[in-house]
Amino acid sequence: MKKADLIIHNAKQLVTCASNGKAKKGSEMQELSIIENGAVAVKNGLIEAVGNSGEILQTYQAENVIDARQKVVMPAFVDPHYLRGKSARRI
Repeated sequence: MKKADLIIHNAKQLVTCASNGKAKKGSEMQELSIIENGAVAVKNGLIEAVGNSGEILQTYQAENVIDARQKVVMPAFVDPHYLRGKSARRI
């Protein structure tokens, strides 16, 4: 079994913009995937894996495990400077 620092499981929907390890930009950011009954494993502050809760819980173990209680989970890195700059141009 693989080790993770954190597992969040039992998400009604896990929203991801998985990109095969390549950063997305522009219109690519609109391409989202939704995993029903999803889970995410985090290791060293980085997303290690996403998938179905059953698969993640069978593959990973962690001391910190959070039950999302059927809520939506959206792991993401958001650059607040970028968003602020985009908003300022619309005004």
